[in-house]
Amino acid sequence: MTEARKAVWFAVFDTAIGPCGIAWSRKGIVRFLLPARTREETEANLRAVLPDAEKGTPRGTIANVIARVKRHLEGASDDFLDVALDTRDLPPFFAAVYEALRKVPAGTTTTYGALGRKIGGSTGAARAVGTAMAKNPFALLVPCHRVVGSDGKLHGFSAPGGLITKAKLLAIEGRKVPEQRSLFDAPPRSR
Repeated sequence: MTEARKAVWFAVFDTAIGPCGIAWSRKGIVRFLLPARTREETEANLRAVLPDAEKGTPRGTIANVIARVKRHLEGASDDFLDVALDTRDLPPFFAAVYEALRKVPAGTTTTYGALGRKIGGSTGAARAVGTAMAKNPFALLVPCHRVVGSDGKLHGFSAPGGLITKAKLLAIEGRKVPEQRSLFDAPPRSR
């Protein structure tokens, strides 16, 4: 059964960092979106990836997940390991990467290469892990913001706000991130 044909509901809710979006099926969370600038943009982003989803009223488990996300984004750390994810339509490699990444505790980071090795790949799996991170349908619940480059710096983040959002999520979890330099920064002076 494809994602478009299974029953899926969604909701947009306010958090300390802006309006997040969540979509769910009877099997678990189908999609989690970090905030766009407005509730309308977040909803439009959800509808773009799940055009057949219907607005729903979060109850029970889904309402609980929303409450936990709100607390986490206010600084009360949560690992979300027990949150059911509906991964039926994902490639098996992506599902394995996401499951391994869920075990990286809040406030810590791992590298693309280390994550690839953890699921049985070689160091060369780093690029494939990067692709899985870019396509992560469960941002925050599958904490792709905790994956850094082998140099310890932040690289790539496809959620709205890019690396600024990634750094903010790490800061919320108490992780100091190294200073990022852009392509256009002046080179450091040698002494």
